[in-house]
Amino acid sequence: MSKASRKTTRGKRALLAAACLVLAAGAASAADLAPMGGPSWTGFYFGGYLGAGGVVSKVTTPLLPGASFDGVGGEGLLGGILAGFNYQISPQIVMGLQGEFGFSGMSTTLNLAPLPVSASGKSRYSASLSGRLGWLSNPDTLLYVIGGYTHSRAKVRLTIGGTSVSRSQGYDGFHIGTGMETRLSDAITARIEYRYTHYGKEDWGTGGLVNVAPSSHTGTIGIVWNLGMGETASPAADLAPPERGWPGFYLGGYLGGGAAVTRVTSPLLPGASFDGLGGEGIHGGLFAGYNYQFSPSLVAGLQGEFGLTDISTDLKVPSVPLTASLRPDYTLGISGRLGWLANPDTLLYVIGGYTHAWTKGKINLAGLTFSRKQGFDGFHVGAGMETRLTETITARVEYRFTQYGKEALKGTGGLVSVAPSSHKGMIGLAWNF
Repeated sequence: MSKASRKTTRGKRALLAAACLVLAAGAASAADLAPMGGPSWTGFYFGGYLGAGGVVSKVTTPLLPGASFDGVGGEGLLGGILAGFNYQISPQIVMGLQGEFGFSGMSTTLNLAPLPVSASGKSRYSASLSGRLGWLSNPDTLLYVIGGYTHSRAKVRLTIGGTSVSRSQGYDGFHIGTGMETRLSDAITARIEYRYTHYGKEDWGTGGLVNVAPSSHTGTIGIVWNLGMGETASPAADLAPPERGWPGFYLGGYLGGGAAVTRVTSPLLPGASFDGLGGEGIHGGLFAGYNYQFSPSLVAGLQGEFGLTDISTDLKVPSVPLTASLRPDYTLGISGRLGWLANPDTLLYVIGGYTHAWTKGKINLAGLTFSRKQGFDGFHVGAGMETRLTETITARVEYRFTQYGKEALKGTGGLVSVAPSSHKGMIGLAWNF
């Protein structure tokens, strides 16, 4: 199995393990919670979603057997509509089917100015069919895993001088993910979801000379209208002070996956840029913080984090022989959170703050190894949902975008500058003091 294949497998296994961790923790804590009551989740629903994400494409060619570049990266916004059916098979278990159609602005761009040459690759639309399986942490909040089939279409355009040539290509693949959904009113729910999608390779009409296999990491926020739902167990409009308040210190851990996109520029070609180099993988870490509840429905706080990551860009050319990689070693962050309690046990929040990453680049050419380490500073923004599993344990699902500043790449004498960004999804468990 190739290194890229092992990395994709690790990403899928990590996401599944993290999702199962949340569901298992929830099931194990069921005995500590009050008996489930409230309205049924059974019924049809429809809604919409908005989000963002990163895409990474692995490129191979039979002209260089065993060679691969993983990969070409892009990023952007996305949105769409969804519809489905839930069936509540027990007081705490919900399953269902869901269909979606969406548009994407995730794109890769190459500009060779002052030369009159540019190229772009862009995701256009996607359609998917999913199965969902969820566990109710309380009558109004569902933790779920999701997976199924996805079809998407992408377009590449090359412009030389005033002449442009474009081509479209369809892709088929699968997706897996996890999310959290909570009721805002009698029929309206909000959800946060992180999803990994992997597509098969296609040659874009080159007769097999170039094969491209994309994958994406996306985070979305959705609003859904549920047909047939009754009154909420804890209407947000009549939110009573919770028996278990949210103020206090907490600590926990997280696990997830993500994509990185690095924009490359050089003073040798003023105005030229490649946006960009792509990488993907898994990440995990620890966090600690403090919440302050300054009203029955509003919570604010500070949080610190330390994380390790395997999100990497890899180049392999056995015939040279040459291998190269670029990957963050660890990250540090300090964040502010602001949240709203949809019910006494479920918090919807936004998060933002400062991030520092330490990155390592490594090249091995014919047995000679060169490596450089470099730090990057940046900011992150994101959104998440957190719910109680027991009196002291909470689970959270979060999506986060991080943008780092541009730095001259060490060892290039200032001839190459890079500006990385990342799109990460994560599942966390926290112990609240």
